[in-house]
Amino acid sequence: MDLDFLESMIGEAEEESPYRHIWVVAEKEGNALAPVVLEMLGRARQLADRLGVYLKAVLLGEGTEALRQELIASGADVVYVADDPRLNEYSTEIYSGVLGDLIEKERPEIVLLGATSMGRDLAPRLAQRLGTALFSNCLDLEIDEAQRQLLATYPVYGGEYFQTSVCPQARPQMATVLPGAFRRPQADLGRVGEVK
Repeated sequence: MDLDFLESMIGEAEEESPYRHIWVVAEKEGNALAPVVLEMLGRARQLADRLGVYLKAVLLGEGTEALRQELIASGADVVYVADDPRLNEYSTEIYSGVLGDLIEKERPEIVLLGATSMGRDLAPRLAQRLGTALFSNCLDLEIDEAQRQLLATYPVYGGEYFQTSVCPQARPQMATVLPGAFRRPQADLGRVGEVK
């Protein structure tokens, strides 16, 4: 069989998904990043490297210049910023609108939020709007590189057992991550990234 013909058949079979990259929604606590954001960045950086995609953070609020660089130093390749005074305080309607629009436009493969009061309120609303699944209160995240699927581990039965689940058809794949689930990465202050 002709090798060029075989490669063209394989190329047709491997239809590219329009969804790419891993996103971390960067939550603020006062004028600082919530600790869970940096923890998620460390783990997400590992997953992004294994998938060969960019790690992107989304930061909402006004006057966030120092936080942008902290996100890049902690592993983000790109930081999306919505700089507006109306985003300084969390509002379910406004945040879900801004993030929902951005996700629909940019189509990330995986979206991570902290399992904080904000994340627990925002994540299910985003998942419903986007018509996707959501794994809540995750303690571990792995990746099936061949299938490009997020493997989410979370407690069940009051924390007596742990379950690992996958949702093969859902895109973007979404999860909330419990604070303390991952180690915070060491910041690389010389790291360069892009702010959009």
